[in-house]
Amino acid sequence: PPTVLSITPDQGSNSAPVLVTIQGANFLGTPAVTLGSFSVAVDATTADTIVGWVPAGIPPGTYDLTVTNPDGQSDTLPAAYTALGPPPSVFSITPNQGVNIDPVPVTIQGSNFFGTPTAALDGVSIAIFTASPDTLTGEVPAGIPPGTYDLTVTNPDGQSDTLAAAYTVLAPPPTVLSITPNEGCNDAPVDVVITGQDFFGTPTVILGTSVTINVSNATATTINGTVPAGIAPGVYALTVRNPDGRSGTLSPAYTALLCGVPLETGYVVTFGPAASPAEGDNDYVQDIFLQAAEGTTGDLYVRVFDADSGGAVDELLGGGGTVMRYTLRRAGVVLDQIDIGADAAYDGNWALVFGPYPSSDGRLLRLTVEGISGGDGNWYNVALSTQPDANVAPVGSRAFAYAWTFPLFSDSPRQFYPYVPAGASSFVQHNWDMDSPAGTMTLRTPTRDIVVPDSGISGDGAEASSSHLIGAGESETTWTVVMDFSLAGPGAWDDLTFWVEDETGAAMAIFVNPTTSPPP
Repeated sequence: PPTVLSITPDQGSNSAPVLVTIQGANFLGTPAVTLGSFSVAVDATTADTIVGWVPAGIPPGTYDLTVTNPDGQSDTLPAAYTALGPPPSVFSITPNQGVNIDPVPVTIQGSNFFGTPTAALDGVSIAIFTASPDTLTGEVPAGIPPGTYDLTVTNPDGQSDTLAAAYTVLAPPPTVLSITPNEGCNDAPVDVVITGQDFFGTPTVILGTSVTINVSNATATTINGTVPAGIAPGVYALTVRNPDGRSGTLSPAYTALLCGVPLETGYVVTFGPAASPAEGDNDYVQDIFLQAAEGTTGDLYVRVFDADSGGAVDELLGGGGTVMRYTLRRAGVVLDQIDIGADAAYDGNWALVFGPYPSSDGRLLRLTVEGISGGDGNWYNVALSTQPDANVAPVGSRAFAYAWTFPLFSDSPRQFYPYVPAGASSFVQHNWDMDSPAGTMTLRTPTRDIVVPDSGISGDGAEASSSHLIGAGESETTWTVVMDFSLAGPGAWDDLTFWVEDETGAAMAIFVNPTTSPPP
């Protein structure tokens, strides 16, 4: 019987006939040669060699080679020859990215797929569920490290094609749970620990829109970093962004405090009732609330700088006879009241002192300053203190009003901190007599900066307002209102009144320092 030893070449494209040489022994006459069920056309024969043609059009696959002599005796060489189809082409994979926490179903488009090809992302196998000549469906497994991968499809005949940078494996977006401490003085760097989930690599960490926290160490659940010194007082959102660009935000997250200074309102102005409202005071009354923190012990004092109405610090409009009434209350009960006009004893000093009042009797005091006669403007400053002769604020104390009338100095920004309560949907700022010729009012939320349009800035003796939607992470905290205007001439100022309401017209408390706690 014949013996079949080899066929050369042992593979070839099925797009055209392939000339082959078969080696063996005991070939007789003109043997019949087949690959599977397909005949090979024999051109020449010797006792140990057959030359012939594999026909075009054989389906791709691997075939047994059988040689049969005219006497019917035969021999078969298993898996001797592979008919190759055209190589596959990979066009796309949909979706082209996915999170690595779960398997991701995918569809691969291309051409010349046959049988059940294999597919892999840089060696990581994709399970193939269905296959047609132009479409594969499968599943990218979970747990692949984040990164961008090449996609290779290999037909059963070994031919393959690769689509470069075809699929991106994403880690789940990071979740930010906490930052400790969640507040710090802005006069020195503050080391913080951020906890969360799904951090990877060295994330970028941002407070608000642009303050970068220097990251010293990062794991999947913890980031150690440092808040830089010198950032503006205010409440900030915290955003952690992984190297793949995915991010998570906690808001509100961190409060930068102005430390080492007493709790003072800064200059406030109240006019006598004879003054025109175009001077900037629309009601001739200023209510100021002063709150000591829970746990405060000892006595409280309220101190007023420049309580008189006719001195060097005040606005003398020529009418004279201006008198201010100072009334201090606690829980609606009047604790003390005094009327002060032009009196040198109170001019340019902290001579007006209310107290002592035991903090155990109540930690919230209300000072009402009312112009009861005349038309001059009284500039003054108010402080809450634990001492009668110095401004030593109780730790954690706060001051706020529901409207402020104050002088805005040229090129010297003034900041206020309105508290946005839970449930509010709109932040509506109002200003009266803001007749400054050039500058901006910026509303700085924990997550973004909003520039008030020109239509929201009032003119002389007029009111203007603007309404802004409150977004996620922007309530139950203070916003920062920054007023920065240029006036005519050095040392110039403009008196104005500012207040904030929600969409229902309810007033928001406006603090002199940032806070994440609501007013009492």
